[in-house]
Amino acid sequence: MIFSSIDSHPWGDHKDAMTFHPTATAVTGILSVWLGLAASGQAQPLAPALALGLPIDCEPGLTCWIPNFVDMDPGPDVQDYTCGSNAYNAHKGTDFAIANLRVMRKGVDVLAAAQGIVKGIRNNMPDVNFRWLDRTRLRGKECGNGTVIDHGSGWETQYCHLREGSVTVQKGQLVAPGDKLGLVGLSGLTEFPHLHLTLRHRGAVVDPFNGEGEECGVRGTNLWASDAQQQLSYQPSAVYNIGFATSKPNPHKARLGLYDTDRIAGPVETLFVTMEMFGAEPNDQIVVQLSTSDGHIIAQRRITITVNRRKARLFHATGFRDKKQSWSRGTFKADVEIFRKSDAGTWSFKGARKVTIN
Repeated sequence: MIFSSIDSHPWGDHKDAMTFHPTATAVTGILSVWLGLAASGQAQPLAPALALGLPIDCEPGLTCWIPNFVDMDPGPDVQDYTCGSNAYNAHKGTDFAIANLRVMRKGVDVLAAAQGIVKGIRNNMPDVNFRWLDRTRLRGKECGNGTVIDHGSGWETQYCHLREGSVTVQKGQLVAPGDKLGLVGLSGLTEFPHLHLTLRHRGAVVDPFNGEGEECGVRGTNLWASDAQQQLSYQPSAVYNIGFATSKPNPHKARLGLYDTDRIAGPVETLFVTMEMFGAEPNDQIVVQLSTSDGHIIAQRRITITVNRRKARLFHATGFRDKKQSWSRGTFKADVEIFRKSDAGTWSFKGARKVTIN
């Protein structure tokens, strides 16, 4: 039994620059101390060049993923910093996605990527898939809940789609790298829980993976701190949100987190392994393998994705029946792997999860 559902929506866009105009008295005094201005008004040397820490409390590739980078193509085409297609037209930031709404409700911290002064916040927009709303209500507020931080020397970061009521900082506040700003949410113009991070220098969008490089494939300065760089290796696709179901699954329930479980009550006639992937390409192959806790392979399925162009997000489920009437109690492991052949070689994207049938 195999089910697939394709979501081709390009994730929306971000025209909301969340521009704030804090009072001069509230911010200037703090900025003077932070930037090293002496009482006499003479400037001291500025801090070292900007180096961004990870802006979300997660493990990239395990509990969060980057489906979209900055679009570096000035026209209607799409190119991320590697000249790949992990972006959408005019996307102005880096998206850090989490698995589903259940994970969002548990809470995933959004962190300050560098030291700075909070220019302003928004904290009262609901966490709702924008498809359920009148889109005109989001005009000028596409970012949803979030904050903008001024890092000095023309640099600023913007954090979008935070959870309603979760923003913990105030306008004019000095924050250090790694300070909590709020929680990942679903506010604004979005349909999946994620943090959208935009980096700007003197008002112009900058890709933190490419510094101020003006075109893809021509590497500028990587603006991530060294520890963040090690965690953020480029992946053109990813397997995520692996779960289990006992009846025919659907993508809506998967994205709510209803299959995000490690235990299932028996009896189970058909065990479904559910998964999603970012950036599905034509002729990608999905291999789903089910094994026992001691490594014995029970069954394996291989399918070729039948899409005619790249899809932003794809849901897939594979059903496994036991030779008996129902599955016996015990712990089982699902391994999911995507294989892709391209001119650059062969890619492989993996994910795994265990479930216990009681």
